[in-house]
Amino acid sequence: MFRMNLTLSEDALQRISEHASRWGIRRSAAARRLILERIADLEQEEHQRQLKADYLAQRDDVDALEEGAQLELLGDDHD
Repeated sequence: MFRMNLTLSEDALQRISEHASRWGIRRSAAARRLILERIADLEQEEHQRQLKADYLAQRDDVDALEEGAQLELLGDDHD
């Protein structure tokens, strides 16, 4: 396992210590857990943003197709 030295503020250390105490684990394990949970949250947020962007892009494509079909129908009425 890779080791990493971190410089933490007193506030960060206190908060990690509180979580570690609540969870009954060492501070290093609590820090690792908090980091991994935050990474998972960020990845989920990015995934949701991508899904939203894909949905909106698809919706714009559908709107453009519908508009084109409507214009085509209007053109057929005048022929």
